[in-house]
Amino acid sequence: MDNPMPLSRPTAPKKLVSRQTVFIFLFGLVLGVAIFSSYHYYYLAKNNFTAKNINVAADGPATFTITDTDHLWGAQNATVTLVVFSDLSCPYCREYHAVLEEFMKTRADKVRLVWRHLPLSLNNVASMSSAIAAECAGEQDKFFKYLSALYPHQDEYGSDFYLSTAASLGLDKDRFSACTESGRFDDRIQANYSEAISLSVEGAPASFLNGRYLAGALTLSQLEALVDPLIK
Repeated sequence: MDNPMPLSRPTAPKKLVSRQTVFIFLFGLVLGVAIFSSYHYYYLAKNNFTAKNINVAADGPATFTITDTDHLWGAQNATVTLVVFSDLSCPYCREYHAVLEEFMKTRADKVRLVWRHLPLSLNNVASMSSAIAAECAGEQDKFFKYLSALYPHQDEYGSDFYLSTAASLGLDKDRFSACTESGRFDDRIQANYSEAISLSVEGAPASFLNGRYLAGALTLSQLEALVDPLIK
């Protein structure tokens, strides 16, 4: 299981420091990141994760208000609900979405998947613009198809790519363009982000299985081990 990518949070302003201090700090930071990254990937490669290794929050189950405006995939009245917080520009989220696609192929009549936007930073252009584009595709009932079309091409994100992807799915291009420029989904994305913060979510992707917090990009076998026993 890949660890979630951490969210960018506002920090308090710091006092000015000398250039020498900044250089020493940055050198140490870069070295530390390099060592951590090497260890992280070595650890993932050497360990066979199972459901018992999943990072699960210790608190009780979270509760969600799900309405007709939510993006739902699967059975509307399923007894199993998986709320997913994700960022369209996050590579771990891309991997997790592929897992969700495979998982839902045989469970769409038994599981309800609810999508929530979780941009790693509200100032990240790719995170926000892709979320807005997806919402505008959702206006024409192609939200999840649009996600699946976007994720494999994260290095191509931009207004031209969003529009061409919309056209490839048969969306009305003029309506789509007007939507992306309207700003009417900014509040929804901000609300999704704020909801994740209120639930102490620290990175993307993150999931809540019937309210139970599961951090990171789960594998197919992990999802099966967690969800299938709950399906009635």
